[in-house]
Amino acid sequence: MSGGVLRRDEVGRCVVAVQTGELITRRRGSTGRRLGGYLRRSRTAQLEAEFLDRLVDAELEFIRRLPVHLRSKPAEALAVLVMLAQSHRHYAQGWISRRELRGRAESSITALDVLRDEPAPEQLA
Repeated sequence: MSGGVLRRDEVGRCVVAVQTGELITRRRGSTGRRLGGYLRRSRTAQLEAEFLDRLVDAELEFIRRLPVHLRSKPAEALAVLVMLAQSHRHYAQGWISRRELRGRAESSITALDVLRDEPAPEQLA
């Protein structure tokens, strides 16, 4: 910029004083960092959702081989994982906050713990 003086003020803003005497202020890197952070979090959440989808697809083959009376608990666990993947997609779209995603993830973990700790159904003879 010809004729301008570049300096930083006390709060870290970039201040440019041009020859006309105007001051232009902009917070250092604010827009780029926010957008970059959002895109990174969104992409990470999308990748986690895709991972959960692949996990569910792989486990479906295992569940199909089980006898019908033993399928309920694994199917419920996969349903919890599908809902968690959907929550990650909602976060990636910006529909829910990180705090809401964390709460849903904790609820999913609790539900999986409950399913794991329940006694197995008795096998039919």
